Amino acid sequence: MTKGVLKFSRGSGKMEGIPSINTSPFQNEFCMRMSGDYKMSADIICRQCYSIKMLSSCRKNAEPLFAEYGRILSRGIIKDHDLPRTNHLYARFSSHGELINHCHYFNLTRIAVANPDTTFCLFTKRSQLIAELNIKKPENLMLVYSARRINLEPSLPGGFERTFTPIFKDSPFNLRDKVNCGGKCLDCLRCWRTREEDGADVIEYLK
Repeated sequence: MTKGVLKFSRGSGKMEGIPSINTSPFQNEFCMRMSGDYKMSADIICRQCYSIKMLSSCRKNAEPLFAEYGRILSRGIIKDHDLPRTNHLYARFSSHGELINHCHYFNLTRIAVANPDTTFCLFTKRSQLIAELNIKKPENLMLVYSARRINLEPSLPGGFERTFTPIFKDSPFNLRDKVNCGGKCLDCLRCWRTREEDGADVIEYLK
């Protein structure tokens, strides 16, 4: 159940049963820079962006909608009566796309506050953007720091619950022993728990 100018997308695949609010990487300067700068190291995960691949092929029809959501979230504070509502226990921000600016993140926190019975999870590489805004994070919003490089565990930024690291299946070192992500999110929910409840960082084989 949703309400307002934004709508939750229905989860599918590993995200089945968990709705999300998404934006388009094609309208995000950060995404385009990270995915398209081939002068950067080949192990930059954004160069293999699944969202760009999907929205360029099997989910082309979703891209204009996600682009519009990005404009709504990043260009002004959303009015209270336009904040979307959900009756799901768990939801995610940015299954597609990335934080655009401070306004985008602030609006996501307001959506979390407007849905106190739902636990939200946000994967992001833009920890500095969140730190710059310097606002109190809602208790029902879990922040997961997404590694920028394949096969390299990042350090945990302040205010984040855990890190997420993609690795190659032929990785020659001990990260393979730590892989703990691969099934359906609703069956695991590690990323929707606080660090006190489950302190394990998340490692997944790169698809």
